Amino acid sequence: MNESKKLLEINELSISFGGLNAVTDVNFYINSGEIFGLIGPNGAGKTTLFNMITGVYLPTKGNVTFDGKVVSGKKTYQINNIGIARTFQNIRLFREMSAIDNVMLAMNKETNYNLLQCIFGTSKYVSEEKKIFDKAMKLLDFMGIAEFYNYKAMNLPYGQQRKLEIARALASDPKLLLLDEPAAGMNPTETAELADIVRKIREKLNVTILLIEHDMSFVMSLCERIVVLDYGKLIANGTPQEIKNNPKVIAAYLGGE
Repeated sequence: MNESKKLLEINELSISFGGLNAVTDVNFYINSGEIFGLIGPNGAGKTTLFNMITGVYLPTKGNVTFDGKVVSGKKTYQINNIGIARTFQNIRLFREMSAIDNVMLAMNKETNYNLLQCIFGTSKYVSEEKKIFDKAMKLLDFMGIAEFYNYKAMNLPYGQQRKLEIARALASDPKLLLLDEPAAGMNPTETAELADIVRKIREKLNVTILLIEHDMSFVMSLCERIVVLDYGKLIANGTPQEIKNNPKVIAAYLGGE
């Protein structure tokens, strides 16, 4: 891909907690339209890196540039508003709420009515809510779970909850979607379905994807490029084949795979 289409740039990114270096001088970039992988052993700093990209943590050093603008130091909601959305390693849904309400809640920035219009159920409130409902239903349908729109999130099977969480992330119309171990806990059939969905998100919705995943067949089949972290440091950056054959990666993570 052309370097001029860089969407995300990670520059000398570092963070320490109580004197412990969790991530140290990490550099890489992601081009617009890529499916990009971030792998490494448990505790390597992958989710910490996600947290710095999304504003949960403030880097000790370095910065994150998104779509040409430095976003380090911005609040999480501000980063979401400019086009970065994420899912979590442990699913975070409003368990007692319906699937459709989980997705609609993520569209709060699109609501165009005031409190009084809401209280009195004015025509503007009704039309705005219908617009948001219809968009949420389209996302549930895109993820293949529209039939469960009225189910409580807690009553959905695990694989459907994962899809719902992704639908909710997509509700903010991101340019970049961060997926934190999306295939964790899934059986082979669910994992294959998820791979198809990830490709469809890129192709149909024009969303760039950065994913953390331990399922190597999932990562290798999806990603154009992959970076590898070990003890908070970047030890490799390349194509799936280059990563698979990299001695440092084999020693630190892949072992005999």
